[in-house]
Amino acid sequence: APSRPDGVAFGSVPPARSPLVALAGSRETALRRGTLVHRLLQFLPDHPSSARRELAREWLSRPAHGLTASDAARLSDQVMAIMEAPELRPLFAAGSRAEQAITGIVGGQVVVGQVDRLCVAERTVYIADYKTNQNPPRDGKAVPMTYRRQMAAYAAVMRQIYPDHAIR
Repeated sequence: APSRPDGVAFGSVPPARSPLVALAGSRETALRRGTLVHRLLQFLPDHPSSARRELAREWLSRPAHGLTASDAARLSDQVMAIMEAPELRPLFAAGSRAEQAITGIVGGQVVVGQVDRLCVAERTVYIADYKTNQNPPRDGKAVPMTYRRQMAAYAAVMRQIYPDHAIR
Protein backbone atom coordinates (compact mmCIF):
# COMPACT_ATOMS: atom_id res chain seq x y z
CA ALA A 1 0.00 0.00 0.00
CA PRO A 2 1.71 3.23 -1.11
CA SER A 3 0.42 5.13 1.91
CA ARG A 4 2.28 2.67 4.17
CA PRO A 5 5.46 1.65 2.33
CA ASP A 6 7.86 -0.56 4.26
CA GLY A 7 10.93 1.15 5.68
CA VAL A 8 10.06 4.67 4.52
CA ALA A 9 10.55 7.48 6.98
CA PHE A 10 8.51 10.64 6.74
CA GLY A 11 11.56 12.49 5.39
CA SER A 12 13.45 15.41 6.85
CA VAL A 13 10.29 17.27 7.85
CA PRO A 14 8.08 15.55 10.40
CA PRO A 15 4.31 15.61 9.81
CA ALA A 16 2.90 18.97 10.82
CA ARG A 17 0.02 19.44 13.21
CA SER A 18 -3.32 20.16 11.66
CA PRO A 19 -4.40 23.80 11.38
CA LEU A 20 -7.70 22.61 12.81
CA VAL A 21 -5.99 21.93 16.17
CA ALA A 22 -5.53 25.66 16.71
CA LEU A 23 -9.18 26.30 15.89
CA ALA A 24 -10.51 23.42 17.90
CA GLY A 25 -8.21 23.35 20.87
CA SER A 26 -7.93 19.56 20.89
CA ARG A 27 -6.62 16.86 18.61
CA GLU A 28 -9.85 14.89 18.81
CA THR A 29 -11.91 17.87 17.68
CA ALA A 30 -9.40 18.61 14.93
CA LEU A 31 -9.60 15.05 13.63
CA ARG A 32 -13.39 15.20 13.71
CA ARG A 33 -13.30 18.40 11.67
CA GLY A 34 -10.88 16.82 9.23
CA THR A 35 -13.37 13.99 8.77
CA LEU A 36 -16.12 16.54 8.09
CA VAL A 37 -13.98 18.22 5.43
CA HIS A 38 -13.21 14.85 3.86
CA ARG A 39 -16.90 13.92 3.70
CA LEU A 40 -17.89 17.26 2.20
CA LEU A 41 -15.25 16.90 -0.51
CA GLN A 42 -16.64 13.43 -1.16
CA PHE A 43 -20.35 14.18 -1.54
CA LEU A 44 -20.62 17.83 -2.65
CA PRO A 45 -19.30 17.21 -6.19
CA ASP A 46 -22.38 15.06 -6.87
CA HIS A 47 -24.54 18.20 -6.56
CA PRO A 48 -24.84 21.26 -8.83
CA SER A 49 -22.11 23.79 -8.08
CA SER A 50 -24.75 26.45 -7.40
CA ALA A 51 -26.15 24.39 -4.49
CA ARG A 52 -22.90 23.22 -2.89
CA ARG A 53 -22.22 26.08 -0.48
CA GLU A 54 -25.73 25.95 1.00
CA LEU A 55 -25.65 22.14 1.21
CA ALA A 56 -22.31 22.31 3.04
CA ARG A 57 -23.60 24.84 5.56
CA GLU A 58 -26.80 22.90 6.15
CA TRP A 59 -24.93 19.64 6.64
CA LEU A 60 -22.31 21.18 8.93
CA SER A 61 -25.03 22.88 10.98
CA ARG A 62 -26.50 19.56 12.09
CA PRO A 63 -26.31 19.29 15.88
CA ALA A 64 -24.44 15.97 15.69
CA HIS A 65 -21.40 17.79 14.27
CA GLY A 66 -21.13 20.07 17.32
CA LEU A 67 -20.20 23.19 15.36
CA THR A 68 -21.35 26.73 16.00
CA ALA A 69 -23.02 28.54 13.12
CA SER A 70 -19.89 30.62 12.56
CA ASP A 71 -17.65 27.50 12.61
CA ALA A 72 -19.97 25.79 10.11
CA ALA A 73 -19.89 28.85 7.84
CA ARG A 74 -16.10 29.16 8.08
CA LEU A 75 -15.54 25.46 7.38
CA SER A 76 -17.94 25.45 4.43
CA ASP A 77 -16.19 28.54 3.02
CA GLN A 78 -12.83 26.76 3.32
CA VAL A 79 -14.16 23.66 1.57
CA MET A 80 -15.69 25.77 -1.20
CA ALA A 81 -12.38 27.60 -1.68
CA ILE A 82 -10.74 24.23 -2.32
CA MET A 83 -13.44 23.07 -4.71
CA GLU A 84 -13.47 26.36 -6.61
CA ALA A 85 -9.70 26.74 -6.96
CA PRO A 86 -9.09 26.77 -10.72
CA GLU A 87 -6.29 24.18 -10.59
CA LEU A 88 -8.47 21.80 -8.54
CA ARG A 89 -11.82 22.22 -10.31
CA PRO A 90 -11.42 19.11 -12.50
CA LEU A 91 -11.26 16.96 -9.36
CA PHE A 92 -14.74 18.14 -8.37
CA ALA A 93 -16.34 18.42 -11.82
CA ALA A 94 -19.13 16.29 -13.23
CA GLY A 95 -17.80 12.83 -13.95
CA SER A 96 -15.11 12.93 -11.27
CA ARG A 97 -15.22 10.18 -8.70
CA ALA A 98 -14.65 9.80 -4.97
CA GLU A 99 -12.84 6.99 -3.15
CA GLN A 100 -11.44 5.19 -6.18
CA ALA A 101 -9.34 2.06 -5.90
CA ILE A 102 -6.03 2.03 -7.75
CA THR A 103 -4.34 -1.30 -8.31
CA GLY A 104 -1.45 -2.28 -10.54
CA ILE A 105 2.13 -3.48 -10.74
CA VAL A 106 4.94 -0.94 -10.91
CA GLY A 107 8.58 -1.93 -11.02
CA GLY A 108 7.72 -5.45 -9.96
CA GLN A 109 5.82 -4.18 -6.90
CA VAL A 110 2.08 -4.57 -6.40
CA VAL A 111 0.39 -1.23 -5.77
CA VAL A 112 -2.94 -1.33 -3.95
CA GLY A 113 -4.49 1.88 -2.74
CA GLN A 114 -7.38 4.26 -2.88
CA VAL A 115 -7.45 7.92 -3.86
CA ASP A 116 -9.91 10.41 -2.51
CA ARG A 117 -10.69 11.94 -5.92
CA LEU A 118 -10.08 10.82 -9.50
CA CYS A 119 -11.00 12.57 -12.72
CA VAL A 120 -10.19 11.27 -16.18
CA ALA A 121 -10.46 14.22 -18.54
CA GLU A 122 -9.86 14.28 -22.29
CA ARG A 123 -6.06 14.49 -22.06
CA THR A 124 -5.33 14.53 -18.32
CA VAL A 125 -5.89 12.26 -15.34
CA TYR A 126 -6.22 14.09 -12.02
CA ILE A 127 -5.73 12.24 -8.73
CA ALA A 128 -5.88 13.57 -5.19
CA ASP A 129 -5.44 12.08 -1.76
CA TYR A 130 -6.38 14.36 1.12
CA LYS A 131 -4.27 14.80 4.20
CA THR A 132 -6.73 16.77 6.31
CA ASN A 133 -4.68 16.12 9.44
CA GLN A 134 -1.63 17.92 8.03
CA ASN A 135 -0.63 21.53 7.51
CA PRO A 136 0.29 21.94 3.86
CA PRO A 137 3.97 22.80 3.51
CA ARG A 138 4.82 26.07 1.82
CA ASP A 139 7.25 24.26 -0.46
CA GLY A 140 6.24 21.04 -2.24
CA LYS A 141 9.69 19.62 -1.53
CA ALA A 142 8.81 19.66 2.17
CA VAL A 143 5.96 17.16 1.67
CA PRO A 144 6.90 14.04 3.64
CA MET A 145 8.59 11.40 1.49
CA THR A 146 5.96 8.77 2.26
CA TYR A 147 3.23 10.93 0.70
CA ARG A 148 5.33 11.76 -2.36
CA ARG A 149 6.04 8.05 -2.87
CA GLN A 150 2.38 7.23 -2.41
CA MET A 151 1.30 9.66 -5.12
CA ALA A 152 4.17 8.63 -7.41
CA ALA A 153 3.03 5.00 -7.16
CA TYR A 154 -0.54 5.97 -8.02
CA ALA A 155 0.66 8.11 -10.91
CA ALA A 156 2.76 5.23 -12.26
CA VAL A 157 -0.29 2.96 -12.27
CA MET A 158 -2.37 5.65 -14.01
CA ARG A 159 0.35 6.09 -16.68
CA GLN A 160 0.00 2.40 -17.55
CA ILE A 161 -3.77 2.69 -17.87
CA TYR A 162 -3.77 6.07 -19.64
CA PRO A 163 -0.44 6.24 -21.52
CA ASP A 164 -1.54 9.20 -23.68
CA HIS A 165 -2.73 11.32 -20.75
CA ALA A 166 -0.84 13.74 -18.53
CA ILE A 167 -1.06 12.71 -14.88
CA ARG A 168 -1.61 15.46 -12.30
